[in-house]
Amino acid sequence: MLGQRECGMVKGGEWYNYFWQVINPAFGVFPEAWEKWNKVFDTMYGPQAEFFNKYLPDKEKTFLGLGVGFGGMELVLASRGWRGLGIDNDEHALLIASQNANILASNRLMVCHVDIYDKSQFPGFFSGKGFSACLSFGTMEHFKPEEIPEMIQRQFQIAPLVICMVPVGTEGTLKYFGASDVGPYLDEKSGIYRVLQTPEWWEKNIFG
Repeated sequence: MLGQRECGMVKGGEWYNYFWQVINPAFGVFPEAWEKWNKVFDTMYGPQAEFFNKYLPDKEKTFLGLGVGFGGMELVLASRGWRGLGIDNDEHALLIASQNANILASNRLMVCHVDIYDKSQFPGFFSGKGFSACLSFGTMEHFKPEEIPEMIQRQFQIAPLVICMVPVGTEGTLKYFGASDVGPYLDEKSGIYRVLQTPEWWEKNIFG
């Protein structure tokens, strides 16, 4: 289901199978998995979603979630009152995301298949549609360093606000991913490519 570029970033070329092994993504069917995922969200963004209350105060405006996968963080936001559209290039994962959304956040999170590398689809499909923000949770670090600035700029063609969560090259994350130093890195276990850099690198080279 994935394009050649994405396939090269995961052993076997299947995000779906990899993440199914790492987490139980069918949150709508397995309440314990959904409860654990909410705890992860609360740890990162506050139990009352303080971060998003600050930057997305109008919950009736719609956010666009990039690399939505099984629903993840976008699903938590939708279940707590925000409204969103999630896009991904993995149709298998989107089937689970749709199921999750129907059960846990009915009519507040929709998902659709989009090739983010195709400019006619992204930002083409979404420019001028009134999105309040583009969100990505653990997505931008999977692009090559030279591709990331363009992907950020495309998001600004869609919405006035861009919120990205990326892992940075701290001692803890380097140990977690088995990397020896900051920089582009291919996880030997999963085969997933990540850009693990310092916060200063992201600020200067991407968000500066």
